[in-house]
Amino acid sequence: MKRLLTVYMVLLCVLISRLLFAKTHHPHIAESAISNQQFSNNKEQTLSLEAINTIATLKGYETSSQTIVTDNEIGLQQSSNLKEIFKNDPSISVGGGSNVGQKIYIRGFESLMMRVTIDGAAQNGNAFHHQGSLLIDPSLIKRITVSKGMAQASIGPGALKGAIEFETKNASDFLKPNQKFGTEIAGGFFTNFGYKVNTNVYARLFKDVGVLLSFNHQNILNYRDAKHVYQDFLNPHKDNTVLGSNSMQNNILLKVGGQIDDHQGFSVGYMNIYDTATRPYRSDIGSSASYLTNASQIFHHINQNSNLHVNYEYVPSNQIMPKIKITAYNNTKNVNLTPLNVTTDNSVIDSEGIVKRAIVLDNYGGAMQFSHQFQKHLLEYGFDYQGMKVRDDNMAESEKNQIIDGISVSNRGVENAHIVGGFIQDTWDILSSLKWSYGTRYDIYYYFDKNSHHQLTQGFSPSTALTYTILNGFDIGIKYAFVTRGATPGDATLLRETAAQVAPNLRAEYSNHVELNIDYINDFMSLNIAAYYGNILHYINSYANNGHNHATIPGQPHIHESVRNNVDFPIINYGFEIGSRFYYYGFELGLSAARNWLTAGGSGNGALLADTYELGATWGYSFILQLKYEAQKFDIAWLSRFVTGFRKGTQGYDIYNHEFMDIGREGYSVSDLHISYYPIGRDKLTLRFSIYNIFNAYYIDPTSPLKIEANSDFHEAANVIRAALYEPGTDYRIEIRYRF
Repeated sequence: MKRLLTVYMVLLCVLISRLLFAKTHHPHIAESAISNQQFSNNKEQTLSLEAINTIATLKGYETSSQTIVTDNEIGLQQSSNLKEIFKNDPSISVGGGSNVGQKIYIRGFESLMMRVTIDGAAQNGNAFHHQGSLLIDPSLIKRITVSKGMAQASIGPGALKGAIEFETKNASDFLKPNQKFGTEIAGGFFTNFGYKVNTNVYARLFKDVGVLLSFNHQNILNYRDAKHVYQDFLNPHKDNTVLGSNSMQNNILLKVGGQIDDHQGFSVGYMNIYDTATRPYRSDIGSSASYLTNASQIFHHINQNSNLHVNYEYVPSNQIMPKIKITAYNNTKNVNLTPLNVTTDNSVIDSEGIVKRAIVLDNYGGAMQFSHQFQKHLLEYGFDYQGMKVRDDNMAESEKNQIIDGISVSNRGVENAHIVGGFIQDTWDILSSLKWSYGTRYDIYYYFDKNSHHQLTQGFSPSTALTYTILNGFDIGIKYAFVTRGATPGDATLLRETAAQVAPNLRAEYSNHVELNIDYINDFMSLNIAAYYGNILHYINSYANNGHNHATIPGQPHIHESVRNNVDFPIINYGFEIGSRFYYYGFELGLSAARNWLTAGGSGNGALLADTYELGATWGYSFILQLKYEAQKFDIAWLSRFVTGFRKGTQGYDIYNHEFMDIGREGYSVSDLHISYYPIGRDKLTLRFSIYNIFNAYYIDPTSPLKIEANSDFHEAANVIRAALYEPGTDYRIEIRYRF
């Protein structure tokens, strides 16, 4: 660890001293890394620094450190899943192994603690804690904006620890000036192990309005870990592959939109991600040695994520009238699990891994936002509504009313929530060198849980940021946010566990976050530093101990099962990020590092958290080394990621069982190479070659689950064996892309 840190600092010092005296100018640094957006967004210029991304000139509300990922990066890297999309950022980790099992952790917190949207459509809720909560096709993505720790008030409700905004591609990303129609086809092959084909058809309907139809088929067979990657190279089978790592997807995006005239723009889109495979019941956990009963039951999985959105924006010709943006959306997640080697008798009282499930999770709603641009102020305000519904269509009537410890317990088998809120925020250019952003949200959460409790939670979410420009290109900022998030439906798989009840008087969750940012940029380098501290109070825990603590709902009869309730101690996180990039003609060098400490206060005594579904995960220091060279006809990029783990015997706190446990886990070092060649132009023919995990590292990501069950006693025979999926060994990828 010390040696890695020393090497990093030496490289950083040498490069700074070298480049401070260089008399070269890098023409690309002034270019925005973000593709031209279909709608104006108050941001004059954005620089993508990959490790830590900062806004260079921003008229709008600015309250967070941001990472921005573009389709150029995704394409160059031939990204096929979430882990590959976010691998350039040391503060982001993606654990879980398989595509469906992957979960995003940002500064320690799982994405469920954030506001996640695709084209404005909310992705809230958790369908199954042994799967990732987000399913998306990287080939459809145009841009991702990650707001870390906190988010602006206009982002919407539920942004307890930030936000992730996905924007999909549209026709304007393909059409050339005056082009009426076009087609792009692509095909690729992965040696570890699979293939993909992609077709994009696009046309200009009139003026600047276009239509895009994109179809992608991707079939990832069970990949092989580093110990088996070269065994029977062209013949993957059960003895040399990672059980549960397969994924076959058929994905589609249909999108119509553009600028109607100088004042109006719109976008209407539908996206459907369809993933099917035969896997263990738990997608993020493979075979657990000889413990077969629950760890390795084989199911047929069908996972879908469907998004429908309508966006309209009006920009007036004068500053008296406000700019207006209207959004409406519907997001539906379907998780269908059909057992292949156990009983499907729905009369059996449900337990994990036994019966068929058909989970449906809906998010729907809309928003209306207004903004006024004055001489020194940008005033923004608006209103929004979001509805949520979750159910399991395979739940039997016999599961809804049960006798537990002699007590009759009822279960509706469905949960609903309604969120109504509004916001107001302002950015004030006090001086040419001093900017102040401030605003707040107010949200009301109504939650009707499965036990027929009517739960009403509400609260304000104020935030502020002060940025001072010391010198041209040298900014320092201090930011603070207090966020309220009310009670909403929990893990959908717990709907059918009638004995797992919901406390009738849940309190809202609260988050505090304060951050210091230092940003410097000039023609040949950039440097970004962030240090932060935050907490979460009254965290709503879905996975209480379910058998040995005799939990009791306040004011209700004593039962021997779990209760969804508020944790009575704070969750505390703090950490830092540092990112730097250096430019020399077509060369770029990026160096970055990050560390987050996610801890439990109170009875946890400040110890790191053990595995905590829906909340977060812990890992050590992360270091990123990036090298890139751009020429007229080719790009070449190298990325190395070094992550430290924890020694065996390191004690973490298990918030489910209120006990300390060993969270020792190994780190890893992995390197990738990416080459793109454009023989007849960048917008015509593209040939790509990548090597993932070039040194064939054998590892499990530290943020992958260590335990099968949240309860340390239940299935302990399996929990003592690390059941998380090993990551893929070396993978050679080839892609050919041609645009007509």
